[in-house]
Amino acid sequence: MPFRVLRSFFNMTEKITVFIVDDHPIVRQGLRQLLEIQDDLAVAGEAEDGNTAIERIQQILPDVVLMD
Repeated sequence: MPFRVLRSFFNMTEKITVFIVDDHPIVRQGLRQLLEIQDDLAVAGEAEDGNTAIERIQQILPDVVLMD
């Protein structure tokens, strides 16, 4: 069952929070732009390396982490 169907089945109205980790700023920017145009997604933050990501993710607690 596709995720969007599951979300509507369970009446989930909150946005899915996504955290982006990549060492290339242009990649982070592109991913952010792609994700921000989705109605059911929200970019919670981003980091340029793993150590920074771990610190921020522990504070923000996003639903999904996209990591290079």
